Amino acid sequence: MNYEQKKAELLQHASSLLEKIKKEMPSSQQLEALSDLIDDIRQDYYTIVVVGEFKHGKSTFVNTLLSENVMPVDVTPTTALIHAAFFSNTPEIHVVKRDGEVEIKHLSHDVLQNYTASYHGDGDNEIKYLKIFLPSPFLEKRVVLVDTPGLNDLNQHRSEITHRFIPRADVIIFMLDMTAPLKKSEQEFLEKNALKHVKDRILYVANFMDRIDEEEIEDVVDLIKRRIENITGQENPLVFPISAQEALEGKLYGNEELLHYSGMIDLEQQIKRTIEHGSRSEEKLSHFTNRLKHILDLICAEIDLIQQAAQQSLDVLKNEVQKIESWFGQRENWEMQIKQYLYEREEEIQYLVKKSVAAFEEKVKADIKHKITYFHGSDIKTFVESHLPSVLHSHFTNWIDQYSDYIYTLLHKLEMELSKGLTEAFKQTVQINVPLLKKINYEANLSLTAVHTENASVKAGLLVGGASTIALLMGASFVVPIIGAAGFPLIYRKIADKQLEQIKPELLFHIDQSITSLFDDFDQHMSGFISQAIKDIKDFTLEEFYRLLQYTEKIIQEQITNKQEATSSALAQQDALEQLKQEIQDYPYHLLQK
Repeated sequence: MNYEQKKAELLQHASSLLEKIKKEMPSSQQLEALSDLIDDIRQDYYTIVVVGEFKHGKSTFVNTLLSENVMPVDVTPTTALIHAAFFSNTPEIHVVKRDGEVEIKHLSHDVLQNYTASYHGDGDNEIKYLKIFLPSPFLEKRVVLVDTPGLNDLNQHRSEITHRFIPRADVIIFMLDMTAPLKKSEQEFLEKNALKHVKDRILYVANFMDRIDEEEIEDVVDLIKRRIENITGQENPLVFPISAQEALEGKLYGNEELLHYSGMIDLEQQIKRTIEHGSRSEEKLSHFTNRLKHILDLICAEIDLIQQAAQQSLDVLKNEVQKIESWFGQRENWEMQIKQYLYEREEEIQYLVKKSVAAFEEKVKADIKHKITYFHGSDIKTFVESHLPSVLHSHFTNWIDQYSDYIYTLLHKLEMELSKGLTEAFKQTVQINVPLLKKINYEANLSLTAVHTENASVKAGLLVGGASTIALLMGASFVVPIIGAAGFPLIYRKIADKQLEQIKPELLFHIDQSITSLFDDFDQHMSGFISQAIKDIKDFTLEEFYRLLQYTEKIIQEQITNKQEATSSALAQQDALEQLKQEIQDYPYHLLQK
C-alpha cells in the first residue's frame, strides 16, 4: 500500500473504533483524543507547535517565520490565547468558540490584539482559540503554525488546551531564554508532556542571543545541549541560538546583514528540511499510528477495570464501595503516616547529598589553592578573572554530570516505594485490582542547575567579572564571588608593586572565603530542591491515587446498578467490550508502518 492507502486504512479503523467506543463506553476519557486524531488524519496538516514560557519571545519568533508582524507580543498570562496560523490568499481570523460557533473577521493586527486583550482565560470565556489565515510562504505546503500560551501560565484551562496540541504536533519548537535556559517548569514540561509524544521531533531555539557575549555563545549552547541530554537522553539535540527581535527587524526592513547575524537563517533551513524531508509521509503515518496505539492502550485499561468489576457479585461490589469510602474517611490518618515516612527518607537523602557536597567543596578548594600556589605568571588579573572561573565551571559541570543521576535515582526509588506501598495497602483492603494504579509514574521535578542566591554582595554587584559561565551553569542571575570587593584595591596595588609572592596568602584567603560562600548557597539550594521534590512526589502521588480511587468507585457503582437491574443489556455490554478489546489488540498496526 502507498501512503494514501495506508492513511485511508488507518482512518477507517480509527473511525470505526470511535463509533463503537461512543456506544459501549460513552464516559471514556479518551473520546476527545480519538476524535482529534481522526480530524488530524483527515486534514493531514504538518503541524508545528511553538512552546515556551512567557517573555521568551514566542510571538516575535512566530511573526518572523510568517514574515509579518501579526501576532500580539505584549500579552500577559491573563490575556494569552492559542493562535493557529493557516495558509490562505484571503486574510481572515476565525474565532473558534467553545460551543462550536465560528466567528469570521478580516485579519488585522488591531483586530487580533483586541481579541487577545479581551480574553481573560477563565472558564466562562467563550473563546476557545483563534485560527489565523494569511498568505505566508511559510504555510504554503499545508503547514499549520501554532503559537501557545506560556508553560508557566497558571490558568488550568489554557494549560489543558496547550497540552492538547502537543500530541498532535509533527514538530515542536521549544523556545528557551539563552540567559537562563531550562528552568524547573521547562524541565517539567519536557518530562510530563513533550517526551511522551514528540521526543525525536523537538527543535530547541535559544532566544536572546544578542544578550550574550559573542565569545560565550558556543559555551552556552554546549551547556544547553548537556542539560537537554540529561533530561531527555537524546544525543546531540538540535539547539539553535537566535535573536528573534533582530530576525524580525531584518525581515521587515530588508536588512540581510541583521537577518544573517540573528541566526534565523540556519533555523529556517532546518525547519524547511524537516518539512520537505523525503520520509515525511512515512513519519506522519508512523506518528498517527503511534498516537492511535497510545489512545487505545488507555481504552483497554478502562475495559479491564470494567470487566473486573462486572465479575464480582453484588454483595462484593457493595462491600468494595464501603471499603473505598472508608479509605477516603481515613485520608488524614494515611497522609500523616506518609508524611512521617517521607520525613525520615528525606533526612537520609539530605545526609547523603550534604556529605557529597562537602567532599566536593574540599576538592575544589584544594585544586584552587594548588593553582594559586604554583602560579608564576605575570598576568594574575587574567588568571583570577578568567582562568579560575573556568576551573570552577569545569568542577561544577563534572559534579553535576556525575551526581545528578544518583539523586534522580534516589528520588525515583522513593516515589516508586510510595506508589507501590499505597497500591499494596489498597489491594489488601479492596479486592478490585485497578490496572491504572500500576501506571502511577512521577519523575521528581529537579533542576540541579537552578541556584538562587540572596547574597547581598551579589545584589550590589560588588564582584569580580568574568564568571558568567558559572552563572549560566547554575541557571540563574548568579555570579561567583572570586574576590570580595574590599580586597581589590590592596591586592592589585601589591601586584603593581611586583609583590606577587607576598600577596598569594591574601589572595588565597579571599578566594577561600568566596568559595565557602558559594558552597553555602549551593548547599542551601540542594537542600531546598530536595525538600520540594519530595513534597511534589507526595502531593502528586496522593492526588493521582485518590483520583483513581474515585474512578474505581464510579465503575463499581455502575456495575452495582447493572446487577440490581439484572438486565440482559449488561451482559451484552460485557460481550461487546470484550470484542472491542480483542479488535484493538488484534489489529496489525505494524503493517501500516512498513
